[in-house]
Amino acid sequence: NKNLVKLVLPNLSNQDRPRQLEARQKFWANYSNSIQQLRILAPQSSLKAIGNINRGNVDSLKCDGSDTTEICIFDFGQLLIVEFFRGKGSETRFFTNSSKNRQVLFQESGLSVKQIRTLGGKAHDHALCWQWDCEKWLRNENILPNQGTEYFIGLKPQYGKYDFNTGLPEPSLNIKQKRENQLIAWKKSILKLER
Repeated sequence: NKNLVKLVLPNLSNQDRPRQLEARQKFWANYSNSIQQLRILAPQSSLKAIGNINRGNVDSLKCDGSDTTEICIFDFGQLLIVEFFRGKGSETRFFTNSSKNRQVLFQESGLSVKQIRTLGGKAHDHALCWQWDCEKWLRNENILPNQGTEYFIGLKPQYGKYDFNTGLPEPSLNIKQKRENQLIAWKKSILKLER
């Protein structure tokens, strides 16, 4: 199950696989040992690219007019995390592991992007340095990277050096400012999508 993301994503053509898709996959690879269950929802175009051979637990994502995206649902025990891999509403959503959320996210067929968003949860951005901020958020929820992690997969060494007490290196003030500016635009687009 933990390698399924790696299996699915390389089968998409380059035009369907922007850099962001690989960045998300690499980020979550740092947490692979804590994932208890995994479900992938993919649009028809991605399912065609994958073919029937490697389908595993890849289910169809219902088209609802939202931007094309693959969705990965992770069960981390106390939290269910939904990763929207690409598109305008590229985000990560954190949900409590309630029986209702578990039922919808892991059992329901014919799920769409809009249905998942109506569940609420806390949305996290994919703006500049999102990995640094997301890691911090996860650490506060007591979700830590795989034991022995010294560098985060998918980050350059200067940004990816990992310390189990302090997390990833703090970005510079200049980068944080750029991040804040991107966050303003992201928050607007998420509010629009949630409406």
